[in-house]
Amino acid sequence: RAYVKIQDGCNHFCSYCKIPFARGKSRSRKKENILKEIKKLVDDGFKEVILIGIDLSAYGEDFEEKDSFDNLLEEILKIDGLKRVRIGSVYPDKITDKFVKLFENKNLMPHLHISLQSCDDTVLKNMRRNYGSELIRKSLLKLKNVVSDMEFTADVIVGFPKEDETMFKNTYNVIDEIEFSGLHIFPYSDREGTIASNMDGKVDAKTKKERADELGELRLIMMKKSREKYLNKFLEVLVEEEKDGEYLGYTQNYLKVRFKSSEKDLINHLVNVKIKSIEDDMLIGEKEI
Repeated sequence: RAYVKIQDGCNHFCSYCKIPFARGKSRSRKKENILKEIKKLVDDGFKEVILIGIDLSAYGEDFEEKDSFDNLLEEILKIDGLKRVRIGSVYPDKITDKFVKLFENKNLMPHLHISLQSCDDTVLKNMRRNYGSELIRKSLLKLKNVVSDMEFTADVIVGFPKEDETMFKNTYNVIDEIEFSGLHIFPYSDREGTIASNMDGKVDAKTKKERADELGELRLIMMKKSREKYLNKFLEVLVEEEKDGEYLGYTQNYLKVRFKSSEKDLINHLVNVKIKSIEDDMLIGEKEI
């Protein structure tokens, strides 16, 4: 896999974040340079590219002739020989109808990392996020219904200033409804100079830990449930390494797989693996003969 940076900086100024101050306003790379880089990577033998940036959805908004991330993605998917295109992260409010339709192309991987942070309307407003909980539900559930085997991972902040137990439960319940294959859970901490650092209603450390632990327990349940769906099914795996006589790689929807095979030199090959069992967050399988 190769990482391709398409954009840097951010225009959002969320109340807890220093990125706009440190990285500046959103700036997009020229489309022709991105396409040229990816074509070179394909020529060099890479099977998958991961598009990264601070705010991918802002791609092209800074150009004199406005462009969009959806348009760029559409062009990338036309590149001959490119087997997999993966999106680094996305905001829930930037999941357009065109974006959803692009997943009809099987080279666009059915996994998204969602910059979620909260699923409570009051907390989202205090964070200065540009969406509410109903938009999160509508956008992500639509993708799951439309795109086969779509899996989500996400970032979540617990214990944001003024977050009470009801607000936390609202976040918990929406996450439980949508179901994620993985979560990154962060107890809120002040960043000097941000709006949130000067807010009242700070949540104490004990409460933040309790909420992080509670969400962590849900994470384990969701991880198990998301992987059990694939037992006794064949999944395509891009093999990345060999360790102790076993191969490791990732499925299209970014689940890690370990399997044995008598075949040699499978690294950087796409192989079909039948999933036989689960160990923690790892799928265990055997290669199709």
